[in-house]
Amino acid sequence: MRKLILIMLCLLLSACYSLRPSKSELENWCNERDYWCGRLGAYYYEKDDYKNALIYHTKSCNKDNKASCHDAAITCEMLEDYDNAILFYKKLNELGQPLGLSRIGDLYKNGLGVTKDFNKALELYMQACELGSKEACKNLAKIYEIGENVRANPLISKAYKKRAEKASKW
Repeated sequence: MRKLILIMLCLLLSACYSLRPSKSELENWCNERDYWCGRLGAYYYEKDDYKNALIYHTKSCNKDNKASCHDAAITCEMLEDYDNAILFYKKLNELGQPLGLSRIGDLYKNGLGVTKDFNKALELYMQACELGSKEACKNLAKIYEIGENVRANPLISKAYKKRAEKASKW
């Protein structure tokens, strides 16, 4: 019985994959609904065409599509355009997704497009964690677990791990 269910699931998944819209369909749909612009951006991103990906992610982000704002920021990072990546991450945060603050923290932690500043990164991670970002809480847990530029503290690390488990956002 399990084998039959597995076979049916595989067939269903392959059928769904074959229903994937073409580039021309996505372009037509993008003119009608901004969600599809984000999908078109993802299409270009998969093809390593980051400039076109950014155009369509931006169009969708400008209509407050959180996923597209995130994808636009990631695309900017691929293009090493960190100033615009930060703008997209800030917009993501304004739309209620604190992952944006956590990702800006990553840029400060690694000195990408900004002066490397661990304290600023830590501050941004704390703000994002407070706002419910699972990723930021996990980052803080790891920082305090290994003592990265702070004194290692297993109790603080454990507290952030618990917050990460309860966090409801990216």
